[in-house]
Amino acid sequence: MWHFLITDLVAPAQATAEERLPRLPQLEALLARGRVTAKAPSWRHHLLALAGQPWPAEHEVPVAAHLAAAAGLPAAAGWAVATPVRCVAGLDHVQLQGLGAPLSAALVGEFNAALGGPSGQLHANTHANLWSFPQPLAVTTHDPAPLVGHDVGPCLPAGPDAAALRRWMTEAQMWLHGAGEPGRVNSLWPWGVGNAADAASPPTLPWVVEGADLWVAALPCAPSAATAAAKTPREADRVTLWRVAEHASEAGAFAAADAAWSDQVRHALRERGALTVWLAGHCHELRAADRWRFWRRWHTPRPWWQ
Repeated sequence: MWHFLITDLVAPAQATAEERLPRLPQLEALLARGRVTAKAPSWRHHLLALAGQPWPAEHEVPVAAHLAAAAGLPAAAGWAVATPVRCVAGLDHVQLQGLGAPLSAALVGEFNAALGGPSGQLHANTHANLWSFPQPLAVTTHDPAPLVGHDVGPCLPAGPDAAALRRWMTEAQMWLHGAGEPGRVNSLWPWGVGNAADAASPPTLPWVVEGADLWVAALPCAPSAATAAAKTPREADRVTLWRVAEHASEAGAFAAADAAWSDQVRHALRERGALTVWLAGHCHELRAADRWRFWRRWHTPRPWWQ
């Protein structure tokens, strides 16, 4: 079966915003022929479930700890990814306007000189900044990639240790404002929090995942020869990541993504006969035979976030 995971779309935080969200009409119409088979709080949870290594739904996937282990960074009690972002204040909310490149090694050194110490250390890495701290933090955070264009209020760190993390975010924002960071990022967004145990035992994927993602690239991959030998190419699992941000065009990213994804779904049905699409918390399963099942009760295509 072919599995597609859309990684940068989330349902709107407020119902009043739904009518203003762009749609995916072709993909929605295709998915309306299938069925919802599972739910997961994030595409990473769903990917690990597909890999046979499910992560508890009530806990976020410890992306930072896995990245730290892959980068060979010194051991630490806790880890968080610290993504540079630009936030813009409105009348009654703060919107995440965009993501920035990782801070340079020079800026990371200046940051640690000013704010490092008991609160932890920022680390320069090729594709991400990681923050190590001296004790595990009991917090819930959110990947900022799907939050671009959204109100960040409902997605700020929560949990028993959230106050300390929010205080660190405020200090980092003040420091970035004074540093005049190029690219006009004005905050560091912590997410993917994990601990030393998570860094010591990252999951292993049983297949290569198609599509760019820093976390997936950092995970060890060890396809099972026995499993691969037992399946024909049509039966073997194939996993592909989709990002709407990769389809920016004059016509609009959603229109371009809708056309490209719908074409790929039709191709996958012809090639594999069955597929799943994970989108905004729901896993939709679609089979080639669904198009001929006229006795199935038809339902109107729903917006992609429902």
